[in-house]
Amino acid sequence: MWFDGCLLNENHREKLSVKRLKTTEEAVKEVKILSEELGLSIVKYNPEVSEATRLRRSERRSRR
Repeated sequence: MWFDGCLLNENHREKLSVKRLKTTEEAVKEVKILSEELGLSIVKYNPEVSEATRLRRSERRSRR
């Protein structure tokens, strides 16, 4: 398992992986350093899901 440190746009649709680490401890440490150096906040990856995507997923589940 790997943990990626990424830069995200406002709605989390675009992301740029800048660091890949093996443990959560390493990842948290590196992301904190990077956020301080770049002056950016740390956020959890949580993209918005459109209504069309929700409907499509719902249809797929009902076919199973």
